[in-house]
Amino acid sequence: MQCAQSSKQSRRFGSAATGVGVVGLAAFACSGPTAADAPSTTTQEALGRPFPAGVPGPRPFPPSTFQPRPGRGGCEPPCTSPQVCVRLPLADDGVCQCPPCVGGVLNELTCACEDEPCTRACSARRAECGEVPGSGNHACNCGTCSANETCITNRCVCKPLTLEQACGNQECGWAADGCGQLVSCGECQAPRECGAENRCECSHGFEWIDSEAACVASFGTFTVNYRDNAGGCSAGGNPYFCSDIPPGPLHLDANPGNYRVRVLDVTNPATGGGGMVVWSGDASGGVEYSPGNGSIDFELVSGQITLYYNDWYAGDNDEGATTTAIVYRIQP
Repeated sequence: MQCAQSSKQSRRFGSAATGVGVVGLAAFACSGPTAADAPSTTTQEALGRPFPAGVPGPRPFPPSTFQPRPGRGGCEPPCTSPQVCVRLPLADDGVCQCPPCVGGVLNELTCACEDEPCTRACSARRAECGEVPGSGNHACNCGTCSANETCITNRCVCKPLTLEQACGNQECGWAADGCGQLVSCGECQAPRECGAENRCECSHGFEWIDSEAACVASFGTFTVNYRDNAGGCSAGGNPYFCSDIPPGPLHLDANPGNYRVRVLDVTNPATGGGGMVVWSGDASGGVEYSPGNGSIDFELVSGQITLYYNDWYAGDNDEGATTTAIVYRIQP
């Protein structure tokens, strides 16, 4: 309280009749209490006394720092929207707080639940996946792509199937890669062609044999005897001559085309002369081929295919010496 001395230095009280003399008093005029003299809000409330006239009442606390009255189980005064009164753990009083912010960043000034900074960073770059720079040195993960997609420059793009996945059991032709494109599953080795279900197929009547690496049609398997199937008179001789012991050379009727003779087995090679030979032609002429222990490919232009041992006299040949061979026609 502040007091100032009155400008009136004295004042008479009473009257002569009362016998009371004039008394000179130095009176003071005091102004009312000021805010500086008033106790704190907490003290005033604790004392339960009203604030004196002229003293301003308690100013409300800012929403983010307001402390509720203890022991009430709530918030006094009521919280200012959008704040809510939250009861404190292990206490009967509450506190004004912003509502919970899920999936964002709380703006404590406005209580607004704003997007994550990384969400804003990803959105600004239209990033769907991978990482982009965030605030400071922080890297923002913008997500992952589905199983059939891959992340390229922060975009989820279709992930094509591998060649093995797209083609599967296909040997040729084209297959979809799962992303709207076609991939080549390979080409067929001639003379095979890409057929049904994208498999390499031989022409009708022929089949692919891996060991022959060709499309072939088996013409038959034959065993040629050094004694019984000899002819030709001499080396390089025509098998249509000097075949004294029946049945003689094996003459096979065949259409013109490409053929292969493959030797499968040879017995008593040491006593079998020079081994079985092949004649392509007829009695008027032809070409002799020697497959040895392997195979020989040739073209039959005309005549027959003849399998035989070339010998001018077969009477003393070892009949235990034989050659077994298979004859193929090869798809051109």
